[in-house]
Amino acid sequence: MMSKQSIWEVLNCATKQLKETSPTARLDADLLLQKVLNCDRSYLLAHGEELINIQDFERFQELLARRLKCEPIAYILGQQEFYSRTYIVDQNVLCPRPETELIIEEALKAINSLPTPIRFVDLGTGSGCIAVTLALELRAKKISFQALALDLSERALELARKNAKFHDISDEICFLESDWFQALKSNQKFNLILANPPYIAYSDRAVSPGVSFEPESALYAEDQGLAAIKKILSDLMDFATVPALFISEIGWQQGETLMRHAKDLLQIQQQINCKIEIVQDLAGKDRFLKIWFN
Repeated sequence: MMSKQSIWEVLNCATKQLKETSPTARLDADLLLQKVLNCDRSYLLAHGEELINIQDFERFQELLARRLKCEPIAYILGQQEFYSRTYIVDQNVLCPRPETELIIEEALKAINSLPTPIRFVDLGTGSGCIAVTLALELRAKKISFQALALDLSERALELARKNAKFHDISDEICFLESDWFQALKSNQKFNLILANPPYIAYSDRAVSPGVSFEPESALYAEDQGLAAIKKILSDLMDFATVPALFISEIGWQQGETLMRHAKDLLQIQQQINCKIEIVQDLAGKDRFLKIWFN
């Protein structure tokens, strides 16, 4: 049985409802209906007057209700784009953010300054989007590498493995359950260390409503959001070779504090040269802590 509403009518109505909760209301409506109809956007554009059957209409309303409650569109669709590739996501991992793509850019800029094979570790891999993306980029550039992805959550690792398999690179990445460096042996050294730790303070609840759907352990940290990154920094020299590059995503107000902390800590720990800098994102906000060891 067909409903009395066409594709255009359904989309227009949903867009009006979503405008109160989403800055991308029309895009959200399109994506939800594409999922229900198993089609692409060109189909919606070409068949706007076509009536939607009752089953599809009811399914669309179910998904729309979830989005109206601010559930991230990525969880509803079960996937998210990252660095022009599709990654499977669910509520066991963070939704990959566009700004996190810059960690890949920074890593690729550094490749020519590092010896091969590139031995990289992704701390707190989550969906695996960083590890898988970097591995794919290195493979495309015919640069030899060894890749390790760590996460404390077994459910996250299961999803990361699925993404590696989906992108046909499972055999080139090792996934391991670990609380940052904890499960590693003392002789495991890396010349590229990447991290996307939790960095939001528990007292800071001025975040978007959709964040409440994401795993709290991947978002919030003690010590005003600095506990995880400080723990990583305290163990960093035990697993970094020379030369090596460390890149970690940070909170936009944490750059100056972490710069001072890293300088004080590394001066105590080692005598080799290092360069510490804060990298800003496209919005001009502090986004990454970057440390070169040479």
